[in-house]
Amino acid sequence: MTARFTLGTYPEVSLAGARKTAANPRAEIHAGRDPAGTRREQRNAPSFGMVAAEYLDPTPSTNPLYTKTSGSSAKICLRTGATGRFTAMIMTK
Repeated sequence: MTARFTLGTYPEVSLAGARKTAANPRAEIHAGRDPAGTRREQRNAPSFGMVAAEYLDPTPSTNPLYTKTSGSSAKICLRTGATGRFTAMIMTK
């Protein structure tokens, strides 16, 4: 099976830039890893904002970790962070 891994389009990415960018995925392939799969996982990973919104959901049936006492203080902290620079941060394992 052949997978495609795009590096960008010309002229936005020069030939020299594409070669430099391709070095890392090429090394991953030689090590037996799938760079396209890694990129796909990163693209589909939830962001901090998504995780915070899910945690702040007050419905007990959808969030067993939520309690009134933990929820009120967590709301203040998470809403502040979730609306700031951390919103788009990708959550990894």
